[in-house]
Amino acid sequence: MAIFEDHQYTSLPSMVTTADLNPLLLHTTSLNASDVFIRSGKYIMANVFGNISQISKRKLAHKEIETWVEKIYEDQSGILKLNSREAINKMYIINDGNNYLRYRANIIQTDGGMGTRGYEITLRTIPLIPPDLDLTEIPMEIVNQWFQPTGMCLVVGATGSGKSTLIASLVKYVMQNPNVTKRIVTYEAPIEFTFERVPELYSMITQTEVPTMIPTFKLAIEEALRRAPHDIYIGEMRDTQTIDNALLAAKSGHLLYSTLHVSNVAETLKRVSDMYPGDMRKSVLGDMVTNMRVIVSQRLLKTLDGKRTPIREYLVFNDKIRRELLSGDMDTISMRLQDFVNQKGVPFIVHCRQRVLEGKISNEYLNQFMAESEMSLADIDKRIKELKEDGNVMFQNNDL
Repeated sequence: MAIFEDHQYTSLPSMVTTADLNPLLLHTTSLNASDVFIRSGKYIMANVFGNISQISKRKLAHKEIETWVEKIYEDQSGILKLNSREAINKMYIINDGNNYLRYRANIIQTDGGMGTRGYEITLRTIPLIPPDLDLTEIPMEIVNQWFQPTGMCLVVGATGSGKSTLIASLVKYVMQNPNVTKRIVTYEAPIEFTFERVPELYSMITQTEVPTMIPTFKLAIEEALRRAPHDIYIGEMRDTQTIDNALLAAKSGHLLYSTLHVSNVAETLKRVSDMYPGDMRKSVLGDMVTNMRVIVSQRLLKTLDGKRTPIREYLVFNDKIRRELLSGDMDTISMRLQDFVNQKGVPFIVHCRQRVLEGKISNEYLNQFMAESEMSLADIDKRIKELKEDGNVMFQNNDL
């Protein structure tokens, strides 16, 4: 934990009211904080460029947290919901005439210490407009998958790794392209990026929030198939029913994209199949391989100037890769996927080395990857040279 004087919020009264939440959030937003953490009996903390920083000069009492729970939930039943062991997930919006800011709120009951119960409020800052896609960072072989008519595209990674941001940028890029016309429907829990300020010149988008507007992702996909979409975006594939319907959508003439909490490309398909009973796993893996277009995995690493930068690994599936994966032993699919990522895609360790060559991150990150990889530094540099020669935009800025 870090304490920076310029991060400290000095206007917190001795007992907060509902009116004190918005000024606090305006302060953390001015710091470019990605997340704010408010806990019973604790200091207010925030994630500022990957550093956990203390924001308040005093700890907040449980009663004060209750006040802000009611403010965010918009009525007193939020406390009843938490005490019934349910979490709260919703958007919190500041709209006071001078500011329009959006936050994704998660509230859960926690251990308050000394045998008591507490609450934790996590507020993630959501930009009003999806960021533009940086075509110097994302190769066209990834971008092109979002222009396909059918199949499945997955972006995977840990919480807070930028999965939703990447997908929103790709969707915005598709919508602004005059050479394609798409009807896009999204189902998110909650809606993060809104597209109301993105002109619908060539394509159209409709967003629906789960569960406030429709109960489940499973039902959302069922309804989507009745709405004549081209693309369906599911915020997260959390259970087998959602995955079954996602595969149905991908197989029935739609492009389906979603996110998954898994650490790398190689483990993605096994992570999905492990949700199923043993006798169904081979069939599910077969369907996933047959319909997959691309898997992108992303992590955020601290830069030398104290900010953060993404490193990515990915594999674009083609017919040859699909055939080889389907013809092999499904028990070894993670190992074989990793081989394809190393040889035909981009593994994390290669992009990490590129970031070191760019002077953006410490070599310590590369050492950590190399401790767990079979690739030597010579192998890594050879792959970077190949990707550079192939015109991959991720690998143009180096002296190799």
